[in-house]
Amino acid sequence: MVVITPIAELEPDDTSKIIEVKVYRKWIATKKEEGAPVALCCILIDAQGNGVQANISTTDSAIFDKYIQINKAYRISKFICEKIEDWQRTLPTKVTLTIGKCADFQPIPADPFPHHCFHFVSYHEIRNRIKDKTPILTDYIGYVHNIGNIQQTNNPNSHNCFRLIDIIDLENNYLQLILWNDRATSFDVNEYKSHTKPVLIVVSSCWPDIFTGTGIVQLKPTPATYYYFNPNTPEYQELVNKYRELFSQRPMLLVDKKRRKIHLKNKNAIG
Repeated sequence: MVVITPIAELEPDDTSKIIEVKVYRKWIATKKEEGAPVALCCILIDAQGNGVQANISTTDSAIFDKYIQINKAYRISKFICEKIEDWQRTLPTKVTLTIGKCADFQPIPADPFPHHCFHFVSYHEIRNRIKDKTPILTDYIGYVHNIGNIQQTNNPNSHNCFRLIDIIDLENNYLQLILWNDRATSFDVNEYKSHTKPVLIVVSSCWPDIFTGTGIVQLKPTPATYYYFNPNTPEYQELVNKYRELFSQRPMLLVDKKRRKIHLKNKNAIG
């Protein structure tokens, strides 16, 4: 009889466990200094909604590329559980999976698995993470207050351009998502416009920081960062409805970035 281990029960140094999971996201992890690729990474989620990061070395990534398909589900065995490292840590778990040439993937139906796996933190917790230099990357949800135009930078050697996305949460806390280069130019403004306002945005696996000189909290993308507009799943529809109810009951907020204050203004003035 095959024993399936839930992700929550995996321990460092486990080598003989079998899991059933869906591939949720994938990306190429890079070194901190020069940005050289070091691994193909993915987040796997089980039927209980728990996630774990799995890493495949660049030398083995081509072997498994056909298996690591987003929204496909597999029974995976012959992997190694290791203690999770702090660098680009996407989840508050104690293990990460190392997948090598011996790992076995058997396709299974993807229907039983959740659509998303987020670990939201509040605005105040983000500030604590910045202060404490918490290594876990941040998932955040709020509504899109404004989408800035693409702006050129003064340092083309690192970033050619950027775009700022203003986000406000249910408690009127304001922060910015900053997108650089390709992320700035590929941000799907048309998809945003296709949704009924307020448009919720979920941003995952970001590095929070304070913008020097203004004190504004910014979420900076990492190779693992994804964003989603109005996640259309039962577990998040209730939250979408809360934002829409609040949006209809009060004036919209106009952010004065120079003074770092939020002023009430009639919602008809907000684009």
